[in-house]
Amino acid sequence: MNREAIALAADSAETVFGRKIFPSAEKLFALSRNQPVGIMIYGDADISGVPWETIIKRYRDKLGKKTYDKLDEYGKSYIEFLEKNEDGLIPEEAQESYMSNLVAECFDAIVEDINELMSAIYKRKGTPTEGVLRTVTGLIVNGYCAAINSVDMYPSIPGDYAEKVRDKYRSNKDKHQEVFENLPIQDVENKIEEIAVSIFTHDIRNIKSSGIDFFDEYEPRYSSGIVIAGFGEKDTFPSIVAYEVEGMLFNHLKYMHLKNKSKTIGVEKYASEIIPFAQTDMTEQFLFGIDTRLENYIMNESVDLFGEACYRVIKNDRKLSDDDKKRIHKKFSRKLKVVSKQYRDKSLDFQFDRHYFPTLRVLSILPKDELAMMAETLVNLTSFKLRVSTSRETVRGPIDVAVISRGDGFVWIKRKRYFPIELNPSHKE
Repeated sequence: MNREAIALAADSAETVFGRKIFPSAEKLFALSRNQPVGIMIYGDADISGVPWETIIKRYRDKLGKKTYDKLDEYGKSYIEFLEKNEDGLIPEEAQESYMSNLVAECFDAIVEDINELMSAIYKRKGTPTEGVLRTVTGLIVNGYCAAINSVDMYPSIPGDYAEKVRDKYRSNKDKHQEVFENLPIQDVENKIEEIAVSIFTHDIRNIKSSGIDFFDEYEPRYSSGIVIAGFGEKDTFPSIVAYEVEGMLFNHLKYMHLKNKSKTIGVEKYASEIIPFAQTDMTEQFLFGIDTRLENYIMNESVDLFGEACYRVIKNDRKLSDDDKKRIHKKFSRKLKVVSKQYRDKSLDFQFDRHYFPTLRVLSILPKDELAMMAETLVNLTSFKLRVSTSRETVRGPIDVAVISRGDGFVWIKRKRYFPIELNPSHKE
């Protein structure tokens, strides 16, 4: 986007059953029939089994001719619409299914960690006793509890929310705990219950470096991204506001405002933005001139190889005493960390000066049709890369493209339809 307009482009790939991909998903919509505001989704095509398209069009009908002064107010309004869940838009059984799936995912991870540690003990010491199994079970369960308690609770949850989750868990306790089979969990059943409740009340995405894979690598399996873009009634320049929605339980929406992805164009030097969502690697490579993973690999390998070479030189220097070798190696290791950070900083400066800023400089003056072409091309780059690789084609055409401007409003540049428009003259947007 630049000062004049914002271009949105979305592919049509939809993954079903984790492997089947259909190129027919609708991901880009006009959010208002009267105002220059659009909405784009990525990730899961539904929330708790209810298609986003259904929810978006219900919201649009409810919005009617109502307008907001600022673009971010449309985002807040949309989130409030979801949380009110009027007329049972997201049914109770769908919300319970979300709870069951997340609890099962966490409990499966606990059992996997217990089995992994028991297997390591078996390899070292032979068949472990029942007492060892009970100790390991307690150790893993307590570790999960400690990790969850290390982060804050969601500030927006209702006061009785935790008790509602607890009551629902207890009503299905036997079903939830089937995964533990014959593990001795009698001493930690209360802790297991606490885990089941806390994964809904605590911000577990902020658990990092806990040593527990479930938390350190946590990515909501059924989450969806929501991108709302355009102009509020009093906005001079375009804005974008983004959220990630994980699910709903007891009509409480579990979501996150993606502040780093929410942008407003201003009058600064480079009044433009390129913001990728979902699969971002090819767009970032275009923007910065290098694959981030390749850069990290080169940096880490260079530091390791250089450090190893210096260590060998110090170790093989017969003129140095053992104490001197240790002292020099320790000092060198500290210096190497400083140098590696300097290297990363210089690399970033180079990428911004030679790639990122020049691209934004040109983008800031692009006309609307060129903005649309650029947005479509960046999606096509990712699609093409996946097509010629061994990865699944989770990004593929056709690509829908829309441009939103203050003067022209929401304008479709490219749009697929599953029906011939000439046979449906009464069809409304």
